[in-house]
Amino acid sequence: MYLHSVKPNFEGNRIVNIKKFQQHVMDITTHTALCDSARAKAAKGENVVSLHSEKQHGFYFILTIICCGCGEKFNIDNSDKIGNENIQEINLRCVWGNMVTGGGCSSLNESMGTMGIPGINERTYSKIEGQIGKLWNDVLQDEMKQAGEEEKRIAIENDEYFQGVPAIAVVCDGGWSKRSHKHTYNAMGGVGVIFGLKTKKLLHIGIRNKLCYICSRAATKNQEPVKHECFKNWEQSSQSMESDIILEGFRECEKKYGLRYMQMIADGDSSVYATIIKNIPIWGQR
Repeated sequence: MYLHSVKPNFEGNRIVNIKKFQQHVMDITTHTALCDSARAKAAKGENVVSLHSEKQHGFYFILTIICCGCGEKFNIDNSDKIGNENIQEINLRCVWGNMVTGGGCSSLNESMGTMGIPGINERTYSKIEGQIGKLWNDVLQDEMKQAGEEEKRIAIENDEYFQGVPAIAVVCDGGWSKRSHKHTYNAMGGVGVIFGLKTKKLLHIGIRNKLCYICSRAATKNQEPVKHECFKNWEQSSQSMESDIILEGFRECEKKYGLRYMQMIADGDSSVYATIIKNIPIWGQR
């Protein structure tokens, strides 16, 4: 984590952690109470401590305060690190909150700027955004695993099997990033989901993207794209995105959860049903 020094004019506002700030105040107060030179200055009505310098990394800061009596320095910071990640909690919380409301780096800095709080640079924001994405994915995978175990338990309790494998009913649906109006299936992205009917919990989710902004921008400039995590994973029609995602879930269910999806509730999309009949042997072709 790179901390950069800022001009020591100490203007504006900062976000602080109350408990950490309280501890810092106690440490400084204890020192000045025991420092003869500091007490002498206090008796004369002079400053006992003064702000010396500040270093920042996004919304994280280290403020150095110096004792005007003996010159001893104290560092005040406003956040702890998260787990083993080289990331400060304050930065993670600010970026996380901005992501869930649909904002980006510029919108976060604009909001903070109106409150007089120094912002975060694009590079740091993107790095934290990627780390948050991995955290979200870990939680999602764990919750889907638990949902699969619960559906399996219920199927066993109800003696619902197919060829000796616990069998369940699922609810499937999908959507696109652009309304189709039943004829303009040209969306750049689509999503599909599978829920367990009994638990009403998510068992599978998939996303298909026909566009990567970084790759596309590089192509228009006839350049090689910079190193990045590319989310483009689909070359076929937009209309077939949902079918492919649902098929993926059906293919993985036995290996992933020890289940077979033997009943499907959907919105009447015949292409999804036809895809399953064609590609899942226990449903159709053998």
